[in-house]
Amino acid sequence: MATIRKITIVLALISIGRFILVSVLQVIYPVDLLFESPNWNTALLLHKGVNIYSPQTYDAPPFNLNLYTPLYFAIVSSIPGFSNAPLLTGRIVSLFFTACALALLILTVKSKERIQIGLIGIGWLLLFQPFLINGAFFRMESMALFFSACAVASIRRNHLRAGDVALAALFSFLGVMSKQSYIAAPLACLIYLLWRNPTQAFRFATLFCLLLGISSYWLDQWSGGGFLWSILVAPRNPLSVDWFVANMESMRTPSFFALLVLSSGACYLIMKPPVRERGEHLEASWPQLNAIYFFTSWGWLLASIGKVGANPNYFIEPLFASVWLLLTWIECNAESWSRERICRYALIILPVVFAWDAIATRNEPYYLFQPGLQQPDRFQKIKNEIENLKIPSSPKILNLVEFRHSLSVGWDLYLNDPFLYSILWNTRALSNQSILQTIDQGYFDLVVLQKGARPRYIPPHPTPFQQVFQKIFDRYDLKAEYTFAYYIPRDRLKQP
Repeated sequence: MATIRKITIVLALISIGRFILVSVLQVIYPVDLLFESPNWNTALLLHKGVNIYSPQTYDAPPFNLNLYTPLYFAIVSSIPGFSNAPLLTGRIVSLFFTACALALLILTVKSKERIQIGLIGIGWLLLFQPFLINGAFFRMESMALFFSACAVASIRRNHLRAGDVALAALFSFLGVMSKQSYIAAPLACLIYLLWRNPTQAFRFATLFCLLLGISSYWLDQWSGGGFLWSILVAPRNPLSVDWFVANMESMRTPSFFALLVLSSGACYLIMKPPVRERGEHLEASWPQLNAIYFFTSWGWLLASIGKVGANPNYFIEPLFASVWLLLTWIECNAESWSRERICRYALIILPVVFAWDAIATRNEPYYLFQPGLQQPDRFQKIKNEIENLKIPSSPKILNLVEFRHSLSVGWDLYLNDPFLYSILWNTRALSNQSILQTIDQGYFDLVVLQKGARPRYIPPHPTPFQQVFQKIFDRYDLKAEYTFAYYIPRDRLKQP
């Protein structure tokens, strides 16, 4: 058994080493990795003093929509040197909180073998693509995960104190203010406290709701009523079975199924009624907290992963909760490793899963190696194409191509997320009248469309998104077509 454990730790260290290598490559990568531009642009606007939630920002030029609560952007944009290296700053902040969250897997283990057990969990967690490719990503998930895990860790005690409950409420608040969808941890804390001590549950809920309510009210007033719309209405995309299936398919690896089976088994053993004669009674109740967190995180995932626009990064918190639960169960049964058959199976399965994932599955960050799409040379080529159009310096460019191009070509492009705006317009969550008026006034010096975009038959009752294209073709003409189709105002095209 000792040999198997050593092999497992070695494989875990290999997994951690691969994560470090990938993270370093991400931090120094000079352009948008994938899906970073909208968040990057939001942090830049906040750094310039722009109200990122105001309707004057998302429903008027620069048409920059921010879907998330502000803590991550406030921290990133306030760091000295941000304006000189925004990508570097945002990625380092994310990597820091990723490391802190992973460290909790070691710090929350109480046995003498905490480092070994924690390293096994970290190594396994970093095999999964959502963790591997989001560790140093210009996004807020790692910060939200850290604060959520801290909230759960704050009340993992046999004897709860008022200070622990207050700390859990504060960390829960910080997690939600990092990303509003991270509600699994506060929900798990509330359920656990209701079971153990209803009085403490009331204190937790009161403090958490006060912090969240006061800050939300202030931010909504500051933004002119745009904050609550941005974080509650704008992200409410339609659900799609196809999107749900595609996201679940992305996790189809041996390691994922092994983790799901083992963590579900650990959850059952922790939550089932105590059987004293078999030595399975847990004197401490805090393992049940991790089991509840396991349930709430997976429940929220299944309810949201089918949303149009959802990505595998939604798996980050459930994966973390699963590994944490498994380590909790291992710790609770540390004295019976030689007797419990399932423990021996776990130590045998883990190294096999590590080796299989490393050899047989390809879950490397594909966007770093995808030819032609995320390469600096391609962005420089697009920039040169726009410069050759001889439009004004510092042009006003409407980007209707992809959000990954929002800033990587060197200008502040208007409409930071065309995909999301199209959903908001078509579902009538946001009117398209403002963008139609702006286009009709010839506000933009250039409109960038997909290559091959031409005026086509418009049905009698076009969708709001089709109306935007119709207005562009009415007001703008094709200037040139290279990587994309470049349209400029019709009156300027006729000028010598």
